[in-house]
Formats: sequence, C-alpha cells, structure tokens
Amino acid sequence: MRIPRIYLAELCQSQSNISLGKETSRYLLQVLRCKSGQELQLFNGSGLQCQATLEINSKHTVTVKLAECLSINRESPLLIRLALGISKGERMDIAIQKAVELGVSEIVPLQTEHSVVKLSNERAIKRRHHWQGIITSACEQCGRNTLPQLHAVQPLNDWLAQGRSGASWLFSPQSEQTLSQQPKPEQGVNILIGPEGGVSETEIRKVCNSGFTAINFGPRILRTETAAIACISAIQTLWGDLG
Repeated sequence: MRIPRIYLAELCQSQSNISLGKETSRYLLQVLRCKSGQELQLFNGSGLQCQATLEINSKHTVTVKLAECLSINRESPLLIRLALGISKGERMDIAIQKAVELGVSEIVPLQTEHSVVKLSNERAIKRRHHWQGIITSACEQCGRNTLPQLHAVQPLNDWLAQGRSGASWLFSPQSEQTLSQQPKPEQGVNILIGPEGGVSETEIRKVCNSGFTAINFGPRILRTETAAIACISAIQTLWGDLG
C-alpha cells in the first residue's frame, strides 16, 4: 500500500507529536480507512518532509508521532511562472493540477477579454481557496514538499504592469517563432496561456508591447488546459528536469 502524504503547514522539526484537525482526521479515518500504526509522510509546504506514525485517540481525533524529518527538495531547477486565463470549471482545475505536477513555481489566474467566467471579489476569493486545495492535493500526490505560490485573481492589464524577471512567452498560433528557437531562460520563464476563447488581438498587442515573445506551438489548436500541460512539459524537457 502506498504511504499517504499529508500537508501540515504547522509541521516543524522540533515537534514529536501533532494532533490533527477534524478535516484531516476525517480524511485519514473515513476516506483512507487508516488504522493505528499506519505510516504517513507529512510535509509543510516549505520543503520539510517527515515520516510519521498514526495514533488514533478516538473516533474523531488522531495524533501523529513524528520520526525522521528532512529538508527534501523536489523543485525544478527552472523557475516557471504560469499566468492562466480563467476558464470554466474543470478545465481550470485540470490545468492547475497538472501544472503543479509538472513543477511550476507560481500560478496567476487572469481575467481576460475572452474569459467566460467573470468573478466578483467574493467569488474570486472562493475560487482561489478552491484552487489552493487543488494545489495542495497535487503536491500530496506528486511528492513535492514546497507549495507553488498562488496569486490572487487579477486583470491581465494589472499583471502586465508588474515587473517580471526572466523570459516571457505568449503561446499564440499566429506566431512564426517556435520554442526550440528560444535561448535557455537562465532567470526563469513567464508563460501566458489564454482561456478557452484565447487571447484577443488587442491583448496580444499589449502583451507583446510588454516584453513578451509570441511562440507558435504547432499546427493544431490546443484547448487551454492541454496548452498549459504541453507547454510546461516541453519547457521542462528542454531546460528543466523532465526527460
């Protein structure tokens, strides 16, 4: 049986026992059907990973006894920042989940002209909380001990006005430049992927005027979640830690 991995933000090396919260306890007892003595792997999202043993105190409360704690780095050597036009429901969830598995460092949800989903401030906060849960679950699954940073939802224009280091690439089928023609992004890379409706012509001009290079990713039009997965995979294969 695979050893369950659990995210605990409060985890630190000085602890010997930790009482888990209700939601985590319920997940271990009712969803995973764990028993006393079950081995666990805990991580705090900042690089620390600990081996632990489950101790069931009652029907609803659980304690973990910590053993070996290590700082284990499974982060990509290439800093990848993904700016993603907000798409509907599952498409956005899939793109975020797979981006985390593939090693992105930061994720920025963007409101663009063709975003079908228009979020009020309250809804944006709720969606960000939902996406944070997807990021956490993806890290639990893939073995990352550091949580990628999830930025607040923001308009494309506001994001473009902020300073960025490293290469900046917009993936657009209209471009003649290809990924293989680009130099290695020594200081990391900023990737902009549009929503299901794509990036408008006006936005493409603004983005390119802000220092982005438009990149053609082949003859086929990819769905937004497919584009995110394919682009990150290709970049990681060329300059990161895949392949």
